[in-house]
Amino acid sequence: MEWTEQKDVMLAREILLCEPFQYRVGSKERGSVWSQIATNLNTHPGFTVSQRAVRDRYGILEKKAKKQKHEIENGTGISPEDSELDLAISEVIEKWEAADQEFQLDNQSKVKKLEKDKETAEEMRRMSMETLIASKKRKSVPNESAEEKRCKKRRGGSDTVQLLKEHSEMEFTFKREELEAKKSEQSLLTEQQKQQQQMISMLQQQLQQQPTTTTTTTTADAATTTTDANYVYGIPEAASTAYGHLISENVITHALLFCLQPLVINLENFVVLLHDYKKWLLVPKISGTSSLKLLQSCMFCLHGRLYL
Repeated sequence: MEWTEQKDVMLAREILLCEPFQYRVGSKERGSVWSQIATNLNTHPGFTVSQRAVRDRYGILEKKAKKQKHEIENGTGISPEDSELDLAISEVIEKWEAADQEFQLDNQSKVKKLEKDKETAEEMRRMSMETLIASKKRKSVPNESAEEKRCKKRRGGSDTVQLLKEHSEMEFTFKREELEAKKSEQSLLTEQQKQQQQMISMLQQQLQQQPTTTTTTTTADAATTTTDANYVYGIPEAASTAYGHLISENVITHALLFCLQPLVINLENFVVLLHDYKKWLLVPKISGTSSLKLLQSCMFCLHGRLYL
C-alpha cells in the first residue's frame, strides 16, 4: 500500500483518538492500541496495513516534522503555512513528549522509593542484629550526616584537647564556687560571734547594775581568780559536795556564759547542771529575785545551747 497525505492525516487522527502514548514503551497495552489503530484504518477503502506498518509510518512522520521544525528555528529552512497534517503530527508529538516526561518522573519517584525501602530494610536488619548496649548508644547520639561523621573522625585529637579544656574549666568553676561558699560561711560565723559578743556585753552591763545580795564564800571567790586544775568553768570541783552552800551570782554567770556543752536548768529547784565532757558538776540553789532574773537573762542569751 502506498501512503498519501490524506492517509497520513487519517493515521494522525487515529493516534490522537486511541492515544497509544498513554502506555509505557514495550507494554502489552501499547501493542494492543497500535493493533486497534491498524484495524480501524483497514475499515476505510484503500487501507491494508498492519500494526508494524502504522508504527513505522508514524516514526517517519515524527522525524520529518522534528527536522522541519529544527530547520525553521535555525533559519535554514522555509516556513510555509502549516497544513492539516503538520498540525495533527505536532499535536501528537507534544502529547507524546508530555507522556514521556511523566513516565520519567514516575520512574524517578519509584527509584527513590526503592532506595528508601532498601535503606529502611538494611537499618531494620542492622537493628535486629545489634546488641542492647549498641542500641542504647545509637539512640543517645543524634543523627549525623556522612560529612559530619567524617569531620568527627578527622577531629579526633582536637576533640580530646577540647574535652580536657572543658573539664579544666568545670573544675575551676567548681573550686571558685566552693571558695565563695566558704567565704560566705566564714562571714556568717564571724557575724554570729560578733552578735554573741554584743549580747554577752549587754548581759554583763545588766549584771553590773544589779546589787549583789548573796553571800560569797571564800572558796567561790577563789574560783573566779584561780587557774588551778581542780576548777571547772570557774567553779571549784569541791563545791559539788556542798549542796546547801550559796555561790555568788558572778560565778554562776561565768559558768553559764562560757560552758562548751549543753546546759540543763530545772526551774523548779533552780539547779544548774553543767556537763564538762565526762564530769558533772552540781551547782547549789540560788535564792533571791536577782538570781531568777540572772537565770532568765542567761537563758535568753544562750539560744539553742540551753534546754528547759
